[in-house]
Amino acid sequence: MNFLFRPISVRTPRRLATVLVLLVLGVALGTSSSSAQSCILTRIDSPVISAFDSELNIGEKKWQLTFGWRYGYSFRHFRGSQEEPERVEEGSQVVNKVNLADLALRYSINPQTSVTVSVPYLMATRSAAVRGENREVIRRYTRSNNRGMGDITVVGKRLVWNPASHPRSNISVGLGLKLPTGDNMQQQNRISIVDGEEVVETSTADNSVQPGDGGFGVVVELAGFQILTHSGSMALYGTGSYIISPEETSGVYFSDRPGEEEVSIADQYVFRGGLQMGPQSWNGWSAGLGGRIEGIPVYDLFGGSRGRRRPGYMISVEPSVSWSKGDHSVTLAMPWAVERNRQPSFSDKLRSSEGGDAAFPDYLVIASWSVRF
Repeated sequence: MNFLFRPISVRTPRRLATVLVLLVLGVALGTSSSSAQSCILTRIDSPVISAFDSELNIGEKKWQLTFGWRYGYSFRHFRGSQEEPERVEEGSQVVNKVNLADLALRYSINPQTSVTVSVPYLMATRSAAVRGENREVIRRYTRSNNRGMGDITVVGKRLVWNPASHPRSNISVGLGLKLPTGDNMQQQNRISIVDGEEVVETSTADNSVQPGDGGFGVVVELAGFQILTHSGSMALYGTGSYIISPEETSGVYFSDRPGEEEVSIADQYVFRGGLQMGPQSWNGWSAGLGGRIEGIPVYDLFGGSRGRRRPGYMISVEPSVSWSKGDHSVTLAMPWAVERNRQPSFSDKLRSSEGGDAAFPDYLVIASWSVRF
């Protein structure tokens, strides 16, 4: 990439459009009142792009294979934005340990148009405490151990400008489909104490650790970057992904509570944005610092919002590092939570409830490796 162009000027329409898109994503990163989040975080992610070797710049190679990995350990309970530290102190917290692998294959139809097929695979365990008849914690146990392929996505992407003639900034718009290929009916064992004896009840595992959600979805993506300096060593970036789930529930039974008879099929979103540094003297390395918000909304954009869901959001400060050489690139990001909020769901409000709690992590680990061929 040639970094010797003139610095950014908002008088240039293309650059102004890029900056406006990035500012919109930045506003979304700072907006917390319109959305919410669940026990584990979303199953989607927007790419940890490098403005200096961005996946937005398709290049001459027709194919790109990306292997991604995401790790989360959710254990801190929040009701609204208030943490319940006593859950950890007494050992009664619910813990989700989640590893989510993702294999994505992209085909470039031309320098501005591509199609990506992404196949996730979930590995998750959910543990909880056995309480006595006086609500004291007796011991902990693994409630479910879930494995399986998740919901496949197929997304077409279009660059606004040809990267060959516009290397210092670009915007990508994506539209696609999420397919209900993941199992959403895996089982769990719940242990309770009845008359001094342990009783094991088998039921459908919590939707937070199911490989799929049982519904179709429309995937909408937006991403962009803008080189800021004359030397090309600093850039602004922003990415966002939203899955619209028009189906209300999956038909999977959950409980007899009003509004929670079946499991909800909820919208999901991730927005991130910030600054990156990548001087040529760093030999392919770049470092970034930005913000991130991801979550599950209380109300879907389309369709009903009835059913069992834990809506909420997590806002994080996200440092990242990238390295590229030739056709290979590696990225690593570690978002650290600064705000977590479990908001009342539609069914909570139906019962005039203040809302339940949800477990959140302190941080996430997100890594990927890509090769073009």
